[in-house]
Amino acid sequence: MTLSMRSRSWLIFALFVLGILLTMAVKGVILPRMELNAQQYKVEQQNPLTHDPAILQKYRSKYMGDFSNLSNLFNALPLSRTGMTFQLNSEALTAEILYKGNTEVLGAEQVERSLLYNATAAFALIDNLEGLTFSFENKSYQVKRSAMKLWYGTGLSGLLEEEMWRTKVQHRLGDHAYSARFAQTVLTTE
Repeated sequence: MTLSMRSRSWLIFALFVLGILLTMAVKGVILPRMELNAQQYKVEQQNPLTHDPAILQKYRSKYMGDFSNLSNLFNALPLSRTGMTFQLNSEALTAEILYKGNTEVLGAEQVERSLLYNATAAFALIDNLEGLTFSFENKSYQVKRSAMKLWYGTGLSGLLEEEMWRTKVQHRLGDHAYSARFAQTVLTTE
């Protein structure tokens, strides 16, 4: 059975209209929604309480001297929108993260939470990293691996299991007193 010329024309017209409607739906609804979700995800990655720990696993390394890995790790952590540069001291096994922001502008609570989160991530993921210095325009903080081990009372790499990370690291950051105590007892200021 063959379609008549008129039936074919209607079929082609219907497919054409359907194509236009689908294109409008994709461009007008689906793509903007996907873009909004992507933007929301980026915003969530700046907050230690909503940061996705699953993205951190790819930055696991035995050596802190892998500059590319270290810089990519900190660019995936909270405070990355502040902008930063890095200095590595391979003899002392330390890294300095030089943030372009001011702690007063960022807010003490956000800075304390982020430094606890970022230091935990760095020490848990980079096996031979022994110390970090977080330098801002107006203040600098230092933290050592040994102090972080005492803070958590456990080996840091054990925190990398997603459920352990959420309970031992992320959920505790909801309590401002917890991160303030960290800033007072573990971080040293310069």
